[in-house]
Amino acid sequence: MLTGWNGSNFTYEKKKLPGAVFKVTAGADIYKADGTKVYNKGDLIAENLKTGSDGQVVLSDLHLGTYVVTETKSIDGYTINTEPHTVKIEYKDQMVEVQYETTTVLNTRQKAEVSVTKKDSETTNPLDGGQYTLYAGNDIKNYAGQVIVTKGTALQTVMTGEDGSAAYTVDLPIANSYYISET
Repeated sequence: MLTGWNGSNFTYEKKKLPGAVFKVTAGADIYKADGTKVYNKGDLIAENLKTGSDGQVVLSDLHLGTYVVTETKSIDGYTINTEPHTVKIEYKDQMVEVQYETTTVLNTRQKAEVSVTKKDSETTNPLDGGQYTLYAGNDIKNYAGQVIVTKGTALQTVMTGEDGSAAYTVDLPIANSYYISET
């Protein structure tokens, strides 16, 4: 999640994300302790399980067995991770009253890439040596809602090369606006 601005780049850290949605299916046939089958492999156990403010979702009262956790919806700004995660709830010993198992699903943060190309207006030939500054087009807030960069702040300046282009390397958070001005 976006945490701050260090004067030359945005800073991010991994955090648990609220609002992601998951489903759980049987990863194998699942039986009660007395041998009665309760689920066939592939059966839907639960769906629309949404992570809370702590970024977690808990499903309780499961029988011993193999379960598959799959993300069905991510949150804005992150790509969905559709890789199935297998969780095995196995017998430990007669002293364990409740068996807890967990899995972690990582989502990739969506990123923005910005570049600029300078061309001669008549010949459309590329021009080197053009200096362009990228600015914040709005106040940019971190995950906690605090403004970390105010609208109009210069974020990075680049100079076009022989091919007339230059790319910005600042790690821009999406869902914000930016503008470029020749400086």
